[in-house]
Amino acid sequence: MSQLESSVEQSLAELGVSRVINGYGPATVLGGSVLDPKVTQAMDQISHYFVDMDELLDKVNAKIAKMLGVEAAHVSSGAAAGLALCAAGCMTGIDQFKIEKLPDTSELQKNEIIIQTGHRNTYDRCLRVSGAKLVSVGIPYLTYPWQLRGAITEKTAAISYFTLGTARPGMIELEEVRTIAEDSSIPVIVDACNEVLPDLSNVSKFFNRGADLLVLSGGKTIQGPNDTGIICGRKDLVEACRANSYPHMNGIGRTMKVSKEQVVGILAALEVFSKIDTQERQSKWMKKLDVIQRELSDVSNVQVKRVPERPSIGGVPILEIQLDEKSIGATSSDVVRALKAYDPPIVLDIDYWKNFRKETVFVNPSCLQESDEFIIARALKSVLTDGSLLRKLLAKKERVSAIAYP
Repeated sequence: MSQLESSVEQSLAELGVSRVINGYGPATVLGGSVLDPKVTQAMDQISHYFVDMDELLDKVNAKIAKMLGVEAAHVSSGAAAGLALCAAGCMTGIDQFKIEKLPDTSELQKNEIIIQTGHRNTYDRCLRVSGAKLVSVGIPYLTYPWQLRGAITEKTAAISYFTLGTARPGMIELEEVRTIAEDSSIPVIVDACNEVLPDLSNVSKFFNRGADLLVLSGGKTIQGPNDTGIICGRKDLVEACRANSYPHMNGIGRTMKVSKEQVVGILAALEVFSKIDTQERQSKWMKKLDVIQRELSDVSNVQVKRVPERPSIGGVPILEIQLDEKSIGATSSDVVRALKAYDPPIVLDIDYWKNFRKETVFVNPSCLQESDEFIIARALKSVLTDGSLLRKLLAKKERVSAIAYP
């Protein structure tokens, strides 16, 4: 352990807080991401000065738009706030009278946002924060184009589209959503959240497919401050979102303030992210998973494999650990809970957001810090081979309280 790591852990101990080993992946409730020194340096430097926030946002937004290859961009206080501002902007435009009315939309001509039922999730409430009414179309596993087309009325302000893994099969693809939306001049809001791998060029793909407004998380894969997000897309729509946001005083976005430190922090993070050697990053991730896989190779009643076996440079390789739960005497959920009571606590995944496979534990290497893979490897082997240790950990209070990690 380095002197810096020792100092940090001592500071956490003084607060009564445990350092968490994150084998789950980018997650808001685990602190988002670990910031590069260039990001923290940029944030520290501006923290010593006053600036005009509108001017700072003008300059930073323009730089971000250029980096992403889009017409316009705006820094928000997270992707969730970005969704709320997108909904607001699509309902009000830059009309100050309408902006001041929100979240009361009863007098607005356009106050509805269409969403496919199979896209409904915990984040769609972010759209409703603006006062927008969600109109669901289709059933959880199937939406027909005619259902989406028929739901469009004079009250429709936008159509939303979620790329989150919870989206079910049978949904209308973004390209067809765009075709239907264009017929009625309706904007499409896409929550892409964490979809920036392998690099920032991935953002343009969403606009090629049909997005008018795109929302990204700044605090996950981009590794910016946890409380940052980016709205980007059509200039007129981004300007409408910004008209509803901080530092303007009469919009709902006044409650979603971004600091000067956040603004320069996300810009610095994008600059760092844009220069990452994707092949080197991929190799680093694979080596970490290899350590864990080797350690578990002689554990009976367990099958370990990397999925996909040969991931693309853009994808994150995942270690899939299949358990014979009957022989082990514990479920995958038990194993994950036990590791959350470990010292230090370890967070792994059981596919919460997609299929919830009872007999499988997953390790995502993208947030593992130096030597974390060795701690995970030892902990997993101990828990899977020592029933008394497993029972002891399960009897203890978990040191990480969250169940799922959006």
